[in-house]
Amino acid sequence: MNDYEKSKRTVKLNVKKVSKRARELYAKYREQDRITERQLQALANEICKSLRIPQIKVMFIGRQPATFKMNPHSHQTVTTSKTLGSYCREPFNTSIIIYRYTAVKKKEVSPKTAINALLHEIMHHWDYEKLRVKKSKHTSGFYQRISLLKEMLSSPLESGDNQKQTRWEGLHPFYIDAKC
Repeated sequence: MNDYEKSKRTVKLNVKKVSKRARELYAKYREQDRITERQLQALANEICKSLRIPQIKVMFIGRQPATFKMNPHSHQTVTTSKTLGSYCREPFNTSIIIYRYTAVKKKEVSPKTAINALLHEIMHHWDYEKLRVKKSKHTSGFYQRISLLKEMLSSPLESGDNQKQTRWEGLHPFYIDAKC
């Protein structure tokens, strides 16, 4: 089976839930006004531990790469795509980059945006570690696994962990990975 089919057919993760600590950090950090590289790293470490994959270095740096085109009618520049994060897979130096500043206005990204990008890139990491693919693909299965991870992270922190979990409504449409 090729990488695309393997990714598309895999709609579940290797665990049924994530740690309480991962859920606490996820809930706390999403509600903050700002997020730091240290906080993103702490969240990534807890998620990786829960998913039973090696921890990965997270960098929160730079401005989002983007592509633009000129609108021929208004003669204004329009953003056609932007990159929120990158998964860099190199021997002895695998890492995740989450871009700290927006492509156009150069403002710091919100914690929710940074965390969503982090989850996306962690799923690429999971693909390489658990599915053993040569190239992680953006398939329907890939996005279902991100939704499942987000659902697990959003599950209640109370002792009633068996309560119905909330469903995440989808991904930001501009998720495009950059090359390292």
